[in-house]
Amino acid sequence: MKKTFLFATLFFVFAIAAFFSCEKSDKDISKQEFLQDAPNLAMQTGGFYSKVGQVDVASTKEGDQRELIIDLHDSNINPYQIKIYLGDDDKSANLKSGKYEVLFLRSALVLNDPATGKKTEFIVKNDAFHDMQSKLPANYISGSAREAVGIAVYGDHDNKRTDSDLVPVCATSGGPGSTSCANTCCSVTCLSGYYASCQSSCTCVKSSGN
Repeated sequence: MKKTFLFATLFFVFAIAAFFSCEKSDKDISKQEFLQDAPNLAMQTGGFYSKVGQVDVASTKEGDQRELIIDLHDSNINPYQIKIYLGDDDKSANLKSGKYEVLFLRSALVLNDPATGKKTEFIVKNDAFHDMQSKLPANYISGSAREAVGIAVYGDHDNKRTDSDLVPVCATSGGPGSTSCANTCCSVTCLSGYYASCQSSCTCVKSSGN
């Protein structure tokens, strides 16, 4: 009898704990702030959208630029890495690894932490930037967005990832006069005053007249 009573008491306590845990979880989810109309905007601008997932961030220096390397782990999309090229003196990129929504809009990149509502935005100002803005709701990109030299994406935006996509044959494209280029390996959008170069990697090279 005592064992039955003890078992019933433990079961009751466990059930109450589970109830409040689920309630808290539901409240946490309801408080999360997601990007407005992100899948549709990605489609309109020729970019891509990744729902909340793990994002790993590292930084390095290459020549006169600082690189922010963002590794994606969303098996539902083909892009697996983003490189953001920043000026050598740009110390503002303090992005940390974590769980983010990722919205790539060709001339802009938005990483949103739904749990805090904090967004980190990068923009590339070139001729395509204003066309991109015209497709977005007013003030969708904030005035605090960081200006980047370029944004490169590795992986085909339009396909889901397969093993064969990760080791493609890369054609050469871009060159002086081009602010963007793409091949089967990667694509890049560059700031005016730089030209895009696409080979096995995609980079932004300062034009000789600047």
